[in-house]
Amino acid sequence: MTDTRSVRAVLPHVGPVIDPSSSDGRAWLDAEYAAEAPLVRLNMVTTLTGAAVGPDGTSDSISNRVDRAILAAIRRASDAIVVGAQTVRAERYRLPDDRVLAVVTRSGDLGDDVFDRSSLEARENLLLVCGRADADVVAARAEQYGCDHVVVGADAVTPAAIRDALATRGLRRLVCEGGPSLASQFVADGVVDELCVTAAPKVGARAEPFLSLESGPDTRVAHLLVDDLGYSYLRLRPVR
Repeated sequence: MTDTRSVRAVLPHVGPVIDPSSSDGRAWLDAEYAAEAPLVRLNMVTTLTGAAVGPDGTSDSISNRVDRAILAAIRRASDAIVVGAQTVRAERYRLPDDRVLAVVTRSGDLGDDVFDRSSLEARENLLLVCGRADADVVAARAEQYGCDHVVVGADAVTPAAIRDALATRGLRRLVCEGGPSLASQFVADGVVDELCVTAAPKVGARAEPFLSLESGPDTRVAHLLVDDLGYSYLRLRPVR
């Protein structure tokens, strides 16, 4: 994990140096990443060689303080965080206290870490998302966890079905945090309105790229931030 204390905008214009750990810096990030519904964002971190994780097998080792501050701002601007169950287990997620965590799963198995790291009250913010074929087993897990679940309108859980099912619950500002497989599906299916990508100035081996696409959308840069260690923070919007 790398530490840094300042970030600034360079596109669409050069801005002042910001300390994201300060109250003013947090307010500045909240303004930069404010979002109106409906909106589907993707938020991922990658190395220059396309890896979504570092040598410890998690994204934490390629992240830093600014990246985590931006992640927090994006989450504050969202109604729900969408993530795959494998990522919850691998990244040792904790349940948010003020946002819905919508976990896409076939088994409902999230492991023990997520509950060990979270308050009992936060289980109210957990939502298991599955297709019809897995509804019974996921419903049983949801009852075990003391949380809710939603069955999307198809056996195959598509990004559009996830988006539409969450929208019926009033969750219309979404951020998909992956992992790579789920993130790639969201981009490939054309449901992502904005890609928030942190590029870490690191190289290294990768088991799979952070996005696996046969073809991707044309994009334009909405804004670009850089920090004092050479990390860049892109917001890309598909050209439609």
